[in-house]
Amino acid sequence: MNQTDSNQQKRIKRASLWVMIAAAATIVTAAIIMLVGNPAPYLADNAFGFKSAIIWFELVNSPAEVFDVLGPYGTSDGDYLRLIMDTINEIDFAFMIAYPALMAAFMYYLYVLNGALGRVYFSERFYLYAGFILAVCMWLGDLMENIQLLQLTRAESVQAISDGDILALQVWTRVKWGALFLGMLHLGLAWFAYSGRKWTLLLGPIFIATFLMGLFGLVPRGDRALVELASSIFMPASWIIVLIHAISKWFQPYVSNRIEP
Repeated sequence: MNQTDSNQQKRIKRASLWVMIAAAATIVTAAIIMLVGNPAPYLADNAFGFKSAIIWFELVNSPAEVFDVLGPYGTSDGDYLRLIMDTINEIDFAFMIAYPALMAAFMYYLYVLNGALGRVYFSERFYLYAGFILAVCMWLGDLMENIQLLQLTRAESVQAISDGDILALQVWTRVKWGALFLGMLHLGLAWFAYSGRKWTLLLGPIFIATFLMGLFGLVPRGDRALVELASSIFMPASWIIVLIHAISKWFQPYVSNRIEP
């Protein structure tokens, strides 16, 4: 094995390790959130198709929708949902560090792989830095969104919530989700570049589908429930693909000229 091969494979293994560490943190914090619960909204049979109170609460478009999600203030159902939402959002202060770190680790991992194969695209630092900026936007958007959500659970009536409160939530929610879905597009294109004509190319559309569902869920008058579908099924599936690939690279023995998709 020549020195170049050795250095490249060490970089790949190091990038794989960062993916595994960030994935472990994300899985642990997500598991804690799921243990707290993922309740249905108070208005379970809603016209928008939301099944998760968590996602709908983040994407509400009016003060009235807050109470459709959480129920009447001061009732047993309403108090229960508010307690669950507050607990989840408090844990989210840890989760909002873990999953952007995971996205950044994914982007760095694919940057290293593309560089090792000499791919023209996604092996330049510009793409890596763009991915890191998106990860920071995810964290910042989630942080500000969380602050808004913790305030909204304290509202005792629709009249206690201003249009400005909802607008602030909409802005920060779309910063977070927009950065996440753009990050998925970034990962998908980097995956396509890395795969070349190998069979792994067939997994790329999952990333792009996640981005498209998010896009059509976030645009004005879009189907917001698509965000729930994308984040609960397609995004985790995409993450698992890259994680499994990173684990396989971590355990792959050092072999000369064995840098391939």
